[in-house]
Formats: sequence, C-alpha cells, structure tokens
Amino acid sequence: MIYQNESLPENFVVPREYLGLKDNGVEEIGPWMFPGDDSLTYRLRGLRQRFPSRVLLPFAKRSDRDDVACWTEPFPSVCVIHDFEIYPGTWGDRFVFSDIRAWIHWVLEDLMDYPV
Repeated sequence: MIYQNESLPENFVVPREYLGLKDNGVEEIGPWMFPGDDSLTYRLRGLRQRFPSRVLLPFAKRSDRDDVACWTEPFPSVCVIHDFEIYPGTWGDRFVFSDIRAWIHWVLEDLMDYPV
C-alpha cells in the first residue's frame, strides 16, 4: 500500500503506470522525485490539513520548489499544486492532466528546458 494505514476514496486505484515506474526503480525524472511510501503518507496527511476540502493523493514532488503532483477526483486525473501557500487557494491547481500518462509526457517535455 502506497499510503500506510490511510483511508482512501473507494474509487481510487493506483495507476499501473506509477507502479511500473516504482517497480523499475525510477526515483526521479529531472526535478520530479518519487518519494517512498513513508514520505508519501506524511505528505498526504499534511495535504489533508492544508487543503481540507480537496482530495489530493500525492505521488511526486518537485525538488526545486513546493510543487506536488497528486491524483485527484475524478480519478485518474492528476493535478500539480503549489503546497505550503501563504494564503491557501491563491495558487490553486498549477496544472491539470487527464491521467499520469499525460503528466509524464508533460514532465518529459519540461525536462528539455531543465538545466543540467
């Protein structure tokens, strides 16, 4: 289980594409990191406190800023949010994708502009 001892929406299923990345030892793509289960559980709990009206299930974090990629409703949608906002709700969703495949495609496109 990716989120230890946490209740999740009944209609949520961890996408096989994510499981494939983890099974193949992928820990990062450019500035995006895929934290371990304990870190994801900790982040999930924090997001629930900071964004109580949202369903946000984190799976990746950007290393150079407070952006977090999350599954959100309707599943398997993905949104990128700016966590730790001074005034919650001011940034909202930075980006929204239909699923993790669309998010990965965007990450790879963005990687072309990322300094090495």
